[in-house]
Amino acid sequence: MPEDERNPYSAPKVPVADPTLVPVERPRAVTRAVRLLWISLLIAVAGAIDSFETPPDWVSEVLVFFSNVLWFGLAACFIFKLSRGRRWARTAYLIVAIFSYGLLAMYWGETVERIKDEPYQIAILLSSAATELIALYLLFTKPANDWFALPARLPGP
Repeated sequence: MPEDERNPYSAPKVPVADPTLVPVERPRAVTRAVRLLWISLLIAVAGAIDSFETPPDWVSEVLVFFSNVLWFGLAACFIFKLSRGRRWARTAYLIVAIFSYGLLAMYWGETVERIKDEPYQIAILLSSAATELIALYLLFTKPANDWFALPARLPGP
């Protein structure tokens, strides 16, 4: 018996490799959903910039600015990862959206009261929400589910 067969520290005899990436075209539903999410994010950023009110002190101003940057940056990261077929990003985006819409529902009266003098802000809010909800629907259709379930794929266009 050769020395290599009994040595537990020898290199494995089984070939070890990363999974082969399969070129699978991204479904149109996912492509459209990603585009809609980018549009929704841009609408939300425009609305946030337009509705920004200077807080009473500079600490609050910095806090509001950085929380917006963090929030929109996280959304952009999720959208980018979604476009690359990451299933966890789809789930995380859905959870964040449910949380956001829950907060919106809880504070709907205050939100409307704050922006009632600016009707275009309500239009921005509703258009961003509608765009995002359509995109979320598209991300959970059968073609999208099948594509996200693949173990390894090349990213689509």
